[in-house]
Amino acid sequence: LVDYIVNTTYEHEYALRAESLSTWYFDDDTAYTGTDQIFLDGYHVLTDYLAENLDIRTGHKVTGVAVSGSTVTVTAQASTGAGTSPVTFDADRVIVTLPLGVLKAGAVTFSPALPTAAQAAIGALGFGVLDKCVLEFPTNFWGASMDWIEHVASRRGEWVDWISVARQTGRPILIGFNAAEYGASIEAQTDEAIVAGAMAVLRTIYGSGIPSPVATRVTRWGADPHALGSYSSNALGSKPAMRDTLAAPIGGRLFFAGEATSRRHFGTVHGAYESGLRAAADVQASGVSSAATATRTVQAATASRTSTVTRTTTRVPTNTPTRTAAPSATASMTPTVTRTVTPLPTATPLPTATPTRTRTAVPSVTSSPTATRTSTVTRTPTVAPTTTPTRSVTPSPTMSRTPTMTPTRSVTRTPTATPTRTTTRTSTPTRTATRTATRTPGA
Repeated sequence: LVDYIVNTTYEHEYALRAESLSTWYFDDDTAYTGTDQIFLDGYHVLTDYLAENLDIRTGHKVTGVAVSGSTVTVTAQASTGAGTSPVTFDADRVIVTLPLGVLKAGAVTFSPALPTAAQAAIGALGFGVLDKCVLEFPTNFWGASMDWIEHVASRRGEWVDWISVARQTGRPILIGFNAAEYGASIEAQTDEAIVAGAMAVLRTIYGSGIPSPVATRVTRWGADPHALGSYSSNALGSKPAMRDTLAAPIGGRLFFAGEATSRRHFGTVHGAYESGLRAAADVQASGVSSAATATRTVQAATASRTSTVTRTTTRVPTNTPTRTAAPSATASMTPTVTRTVTPLPTATPLPTATPTRTRTAVPSVTSSPTATRTSTVTRTPTVAPTTTPTRSVTPSPTMSRTPTMTPTRSVTRTPTATPTRTTTRTSTPTRTATRTATRTPGA
């Protein structure tokens, strides 16, 4: 159960193994208030809109960025019918939006080399995996009112998180999530093997009689050479200021954007978008006209595919590793986990729906045949300040999300010990969480 809580609360949120996250800074970010929405036709509706009237060159893999005097030259391999051919783009300034995973791998060379501080930031910040397996079935066997399905597995992180988008899309679709270590470990498997693993878990929960999927989609962001991961995190040994270092312009010629350069909204779509606005403003402030910026930087910087899995999060920033667990007769859990879900691209648009994003339960756990047990874990992060300045953050009621659709969550646990016991929890979760955190910088 501890592995389940750690995996779903932290590893799915930050895409990195919990032991690899910075204790002080792993959640050093902020969030906007408001409800979440699903793009029923996929995220391309956002990028298609932003790309209108721009010269976008797809099929170009950037291999090098060289600065010489007042000219920046971007070298790329352009896909042709017979293979690839080298091409170059010259510009006054270039905005680099390469995913952090590509920068970590050194897949693109910079001449001259990036400053030492920037290289240190690239090496220290984390970049993990959150993969999806989308399954469409002929019928809905899990229930029309079910939004979240969670499974307490014997192996940490193995198909523990599922979301139904049946209510939003009008189609019987489940999406399974695998993150961090387990998510990366199955990327080498075939689609058929991954789907088979997912179905084995679903049949453990719902029985062997459930139908097989009629359509599937599997992501492998860690294995994608143009991403090499899903999104960034504050890994052990990194500091939030490193994101500012990575975002800093170099010589008035190179500018950097992307979710990894966002100090307060890393790992999110809006963080990536806002970083682009910031980089564009930096370019304009450097003395280049907006027209030149629109033409030259798009040709050079977007020549490489820069798609990165990002997620929308809602969290109150808490920066303390200390938690107090107090058993009692009821259960109260405080972490907030939100994601933006992209259904199959062919999903028929329906009226905009507000999916449930918060997962907190007040469960009553009944184990067959008749034994009943209830448990409560109350976690109130507190750390006594040792030096000043300190920061104390208490969320207002507007930070708590009460979903307009009341979800039902089913959690099934299958222990490895004998006799085998299946525990099912059904709850109506809404959560109002108050998390007060005090952190001493530099500790």
